Amino acid sequence: MASSFFLNTGMKPALYVHIPFCSAKCDYCDFFSLDCRSREDKEAFTRALVRQLSFFCDRLKIDEFPTVYIGGGTPTSLTPESLEMIFSAIARAGGKLPLEWTVEVNPESLSRDHLDLFSAYPVTRLSMGVQSIHGPSRKFLGRRGSLKSVYAAFDLLGKNWKGKLSIDLIRGLPESASLLLEEELAMLPLSGIEHISLYDLSLEEGTPLALRTGKIGARNDSLPRDIESRGFLHYEVSNYAKPGNESLHNRSYWEMEPYLGIGPGAVSLLYGNDSWMHQSVRPDLNLYLRGKPEDYTEIEYPSAVEFFIEHLFMGFRQVRGISLEKIERRFGHSLRDIIPRTLGVWADSLSIDTEAGRLALGPEAFWIQDRFFLDAWKELESLNPFA
Repeated sequence: MASSFFLNTGMKPALYVHIPFCSAKCDYCDFFSLDCRSREDKEAFTRALVRQLSFFCDRLKIDEFPTVYIGGGTPTSLTPESLEMIFSAIARAGGKLPLEWTVEVNPESLSRDHLDLFSAYPVTRLSMGVQSIHGPSRKFLGRRGSLKSVYAAFDLLGKNWKGKLSIDLIRGLPESASLLLEEELAMLPLSGIEHISLYDLSLEEGTPLALRTGKIGARNDSLPRDIESRGFLHYEVSNYAKPGNESLHNRSYWEMEPYLGIGPGAVSLLYGNDSWMHQSVRPDLNLYLRGKPEDYTEIEYPSAVEFFIEHLFMGFRQVRGISLEKIERRFGHSLRDIIPRTLGVWADSLSIDTEAGRLALGPEAFWIQDRFFLDAWKELESLNPFA
């Protein structure tokens, strides 16, 4: 770990906490996760996580987290007592209450005790991994919980949770194993859901699903109209929210604002030694439990071109596009000076909001934005304005 990293203090990063345990890994998942370990392992993990949080808060002089997101894995695979240790450490670290505090939950492990704990702390939002409300779809994906557990979780939340609720769904399954999106939506209690993340199924190399199925002939749904017709606004490639319920934490990622990730497999975007850096925690539970942060933390400094492309890739995921002022402030050039040829080719597909100072891809270009990024990358390869 570079010692110069610690020269830049006083940041107010968003906080991501990675809990790597799951009762069983789903067939499509390539995130770092582990089958549930012994109670002793989980307690040792909790202590290591609290130490890591304290270490970075002390070294970076962090006294506020604008948003908190606890994900995994399955956070609710930890006991309420272990989660409370983590929550308490977060509360001690931040002087102000987060604007948003999200915890991921799975239907099969969510309990009333968990909800009581969430209500005792400033948790404002839960994100539940539903993935599908259709039995054959869940079987195809290798989801371990039953439909009964999903409906039981919705019932438990309806009776005992007063905060916001987001759910994850997966589309792009073969027709033989899926419903139309509109059919799935009709089976969900949408009146109690403020946010939907709708992800395309991807076959990641080495996952059981990829090994089992090979190429998938996906069903062609008519999104985003199906979701928007039910009162949700499409605000990011994979995300829909009722007005005022957009994810503030995820917006930190899309806006390339600083965030601190703790737990094995977590990543960070931080500012140090007069440049931005990507920091990652090695996905090794044994090293994490026995080592110090210096032992399991890795740092990379992206080049100006790489960092600029990352801004484009993340920013244009949003329907509202990217901040032109931020590009100029961070890179010392206007967007038009950096990629004039690409902007010229795509001029008819771009939309500018002069009042907000943002540039966005229009409705048709929004769904083929990879082509825009490729054009920008090729232009920067031929003429690097940062050299």
